[in-house]
Amino acid sequence: MLRRFAPQAELYVAYARNALRTYGLARFDSEETSDERLEALADATEPLRQVGRAGRGLSPAFYATIADQYKLLVEQGEPHPVKALGEMHGATISAASRWIKEARRLELLPQKERRQA
Repeated sequence: MLRRFAPQAELYVAYARNALRTYGLARFDSEETSDERLEALADATEPLRQVGRAGRGLSPAFYATIADQYKLLVEQGEPHPVKALGEMHGATISAASRWIKEARRLELLPQKERRQA
């Protein structure tokens, strides 16, 4: 279950920090206006809006993590690193392959060498 939250962990942590800051300000700063509190609350919820946005794109940080994990699997001599990566994340081989392809496009991994026939 933790694997499903890991790609978005940075956003959840950002939300938690902003929420603590917001509630801390509202609780301890009695001179703060209601508009300032509403603005602080909007800032605190921005990370959650990012998580809930439409679209299927994954963050560059996710692809960097995938690239690092893929490199490690290859270095360890894993005969099927894409399959292993998919299993690590509870995803299909097809999805893991797309992640690797995108990581290569982002130049997080070297381009795959073409085989000579």
